[in-house]
Amino acid sequence: MMMFKANMIAVAQKNDTVNDTVNAILALIKQNPSITYEDLTKKTGKSRRTISRIITELKTTGTIIRVGSDKTGHWMINQ
Repeated sequence: MMMFKANMIAVAQKNDTVNDTVNAILALIKQNPSITYEDLTKKTGKSRRTISRIITELKTTGTIIRVGSDKTGHWMINQ
């Protein structure tokens, strides 16, 4: 039982970190809709792969939309 409780705490802490990262990304997009993956990695301290995974999840859930091209487009938040 003790091991299960320790695992639950570890999962909860990991989820808090993920939620903090998602919230940070959304805040940065809100501040600068034209922000790049590179800027997001620098400002959050997360890897490009982590940023890419979170952006993909946000696009899949419809939370954000990319408007325009990858080079000259911008992000739009649906809320």
